[in-house]
Amino acid sequence: RGHDIRVLTSTYGCSQAEQSEGVFRWLTTDSVMRIDGSSRGLPRIVRKESINRRAFERLCRDFQPDLVYLWNPAHISLSIAAFAEQRGLPVCFFVSDHWLSGWANDALYSVSRRSPRRIGVRIIWKPLVAALKASRFLQADSPSFKTVQFASHYLQRSAQEARVPVGNAEVIHWGIDVEQFPFNQTPHNPRRLLFA
Repeated sequence: RGHDIRVLTSTYGCSQAEQSEGVFRWLTTDSVMRIDGSSRGLPRIVRKESINRRAFERLCRDFQPDLVYLWNPAHISLSIAAFAEQRGLPVCFFVSDHWLSGWANDALYSVSRRSPRRIGVRIIWKPLVAALKASRFLQADSPSFKTVQFASHYLQRSAQEARVPVGNAEVIHWGIDVEQFPFNQTPHNPRRLLFA
């Protein structure tokens, strides 16, 4: 209420990238790129991440958000969080399903833990991963989960049991009474929020 909001989401269900009324369907997904977790998928992961980073950078440049609020980056690009932080933008995560408990299985973040079966690929794999880290395409560290909001205590416990460093995360249950937050016709310094 009273904020300028943009939504950056995937092209899932669309024949091509599109935008309308503050919703930007520009991100591609693992399924569109046919990313299956094998070492053969690395070029597709790099392509997907490149597309999604350009989309994120473009919207940030045009919109200049004050905050990036990530809902469920599973199968899209969790790396958007790291890029937002590199730009100095605060990042907040909302967790309404199990994506955070399995964040380490993100296509890009899991690359450094993979061990290809074929000897020829295995020989070049470590230098390739090192090059991706050196170029900052692949983050060496996990995302910063400093500000996380869960839809339930169950999801919070699930993430903590998976050893996700969520600190003092809040639980904000669905179904907030909007009457407690009346609409202000003339907001003072409205914030620009980017939901991704």
